[in-house]
Amino acid sequence: MGYWRRKGKKTSTSGRPARRPLPANPLFPAVLGLWGFALGGLITLVLPRNLVLAAAAKTGLGTLGAGAPFVLAGLVALVPGLALFLGARELANKTKRRTAPSLAAMAMRHVRMIDPARELGSDSLDEPVETIPFTTQMPEASSAAANTEQELPPPLSMGLEEFAALPGRNSVWVEEPLRVEIEAAIVSGEAPVASAPTPAPAPTAVRPAAPSATERLRAVPPDELSLVQMVERFAAALHEHHSAPSRQGRHTSAAPREQALADALKSLAAIAGEDQVKGENEPLRKALERLQELRGAA
Repeated sequence: MGYWRRKGKKTSTSGRPARRPLPANPLFPAVLGLWGFALGGLITLVLPRNLVLAAAAKTGLGTLGAGAPFVLAGLVALVPGLALFLGARELANKTKRRTAPSLAAMAMRHVRMIDPARELGSDSLDEPVETIPFTTQMPEASSAAANTEQELPPPLSMGLEEFAALPGRNSVWVEEPLRVEIEAAIVSGEAPVASAPTPAPAPTAVRPAAPSATERLRAVPPDELSLVQMVERFAAALHEHHSAPSRQGRHTSAAPREQALADALKSLAAIAGEDQVKGENEPLRKALERLQELRGAA
């Protein structure tokens, strides 16, 4: 019926080895060439002697005498011998290419099939796919879950006292005697006793706020201030002077600000007088005079 390949040999279903083609035999070209050589020589030798000698004389072999027919037979035998040898070799090469195994077949010769039962400990790899159970556990699991849900008892409805009496409960029991007393007092007309007030926490000492930059500038003597610090101190004093709430009630609180403004004006005037370059301090002097006029008018 068919052929099975095992260990590189082709065998039939009867167990007997298959016959190889004749051109696949390595001696086929040589044997066929010798047969052609012998056939050509014998044909030449069986011809009439006079015809062979005449042919030898025409080819220049007449000088050989009695051996001329044998030499002519050898030369004639070379033609069919070589022709048959070359043809047989070409046929043998084609047969080898046609019957040569493929790369996959050559690789399969070195592949050894595994034994699942011995190497993997499982016989399921050799069984048909239809007999292997895949989803037989799913209906059983779903039916078992449905039966478990049906067997569960219905939830109980109980009060707090019954729930508190249950062993191993995981909750806190809260008694309500105070609410009962308050309701009884409301019914009887008596006011509930007020609880003692919670004592206020002890006052904590508050650290005094750190002095601001303006206060630090005012604490520095005017002779030690730079021009930038003088301008900042003057701007702060002028800002406080203009941001006063009212002019009637500021006689007591405006005295320090007036003194600070006067010190700033004096320091600026001193710095402006120390500069010898008149072109540079002329705008500053005019600004000081304008501020003094505004201060006198105020």
